[in-house]
Amino acid sequence: MRDWMKYVCIDCGAEIYGDGRKLDGTRCKECGGSLVPIKEQNMRRNLTHKIINKKILPVYFESVKNGNKRFEIREDDDNIEVGDNVRLREWDGEKYTGREYMASVSYVLRDVPEYGLNPGYCIFGW
Repeated sequence: MRDWMKYVCIDCGAEIYGDGRKLDGTRCKECGGSLVPIKEQNMRRNLTHKIINKKILPVYFESVKNGNKRFEIREDDDNIEVGDNVRLREWDGEKYTGREYMASVSYVLRDVPEYGLNPGYCIFGW
């Protein structure tokens, strides 16, 4: 009897079920990121950090998904902090498309109007 486990990609958040012996050390088919068992993923996540959902238009989603864009400029309405997880959900202007990208925030910039970042906005990167 095989032990089937649930794995998650630590880069994009894709969830995969599979035989642990076949998935250990393999890469995500969506983004090439590392797969870890869900239990390990939960241990890695600091429970004080938030998961923040954001809409993103298809043209920008493609750039995020292929790794060319690793930041967002947004209204600073979620008090986003380093370590928070951002789920970018593709939005076509009328509905969600079903495509998502999950990232852990590694940098936040705010309160620098002298560099053109308007008050009430932030830039966060992953």
